[in-house]
Amino acid sequence: MQTYGIEISQVLIKMSKTKKTAWRDVKAILSKKDKGELLKLVGDLYSLTQDNKAFIHSRFRIGKEQLEPYKKVISDVLYPDIYKNKSIRLSAGRKAISEYRKATKDTIGSIELMVHYLECGNQFTVNFGDIDEQFYSSLASMFKRGASRGWGRGF
Repeated sequence: MQTYGIEISQVLIKMSKTKKTAWRDVKAILSKKDKGELLKLVGDLYSLTQDNKAFIHSRFRIGKEQLEPYKKVISDVLYPDIYKNKSIRLSAGRKAISEYRKATKDTIGSIELMVHYLECGNQFTVNFGDIDEQFYSSLASMFKRGASRGWGRGF
């Protein structure tokens, strides 16, 4: 099929080769929106997922326990229910800490999550025995990160 002398397939190929959408594209659109539209958008994002809610609560320090959703993720992935065939997911635990740190810039809260990561990993080892080298390397590197961020120096 031709439209204005151009094959549709050629148009689709050109469209697929264009650059990926980036933050600058979104930012350009958002900068033109009024306060009401932006609040509606944030409200829609808030309602969309539990992760979005946790992020917003943490960013604005809403509620008593901003760390709890992140601690739950860490507990679930570093001390999974092995009797239900769930496996350890070290990267998901690290991701939870990273997301909290990005959302809040809260060093003390981030360190508390790192300690929780170490405690869950240690308790899993105590209860279920020896794990593989990757597991221990992850715990060791988390300890180093925490130490470099300030525990033991009075924050």
